[in-house]
Amino acid sequence: MIKSLIGILLLCIASHVQSQNVLGFSEAEVKTYFKSNYPGIVLEENTKNNVYRYLKYSDISTNIITALIFIDKEGSCSAVRFIYDLSMENDIIEELNKKYEKTGEKYMWIDSISGRKKVNIFFKKEDWFITVNYKEV
Repeated sequence: MIKSLIGILLLCIASHVQSQNVLGFSEAEVKTYFKSNYPGIVLEENTKNNVYRYLKYSDISTNIITALIFIDKEGSCSAVRFIYDLSMENDIIEELNKKYEKTGEKYMWIDSISGRKKVNIFFKKEDWFITVNYKEV
């Protein structure tokens, strides 16, 4: 029963995270959006990087989802990377297929529905995790 509840929670989090393209949002807008829409995913304030400026959000209850929101010099979101546990693979691909237009390339989608700039979405399976990257075309 607990595994079922965790599975349902993860599906809800995964589908909700995938549904919003925050590219172009200001840093403040990203923080507001995540705070109001993802109470289980919190901003990690202790993350520092001297090369890239980014916000790091993690699922504190299960550590199955991490989101890196890259911020450009102007203070806007320029790229997004979600990192998932391998157990989420089928659910993530299904969600991407539902929400975005599939390109001819395997594991690549385009978000042209949101009414904003076109966004390439790349899925990559690593040895220990999965990444989904969002980048403006």
